Amino acid sequence: RDVALYAQKAGLSPKYMAKVIMAESGKRPIEWIRDYVILDAKTLIKGGRQTIGELCRTLNFKTQAQFNKYFKDATGMTPLEYRKS
Repeated sequence: RDVALYAQKAGLSPKYMAKVIMAESGKRPIEWIRDYVILDAKTLIKGGRQTIGELCRTLNFKTQAQFNKYFKDATGMTPLEYRKS
């Protein structure tokens, strides 16, 4: 979830990628990345085919606790609460 990582994958410099994201979305790059990670997470959670622990690994989080905090900070609920909603 680092701008430099995504920029490298896109073949761009982090500075240029940040500039384009800000110009196109009006969001800071870290916010834009977070929104897309959360969108992917929500889709996987509602799909119900993986446990929350498996989702963490799929989304490249080091621990389930780190994923839970990231998700809750962004959505106001834990992944399990979201799945049940």
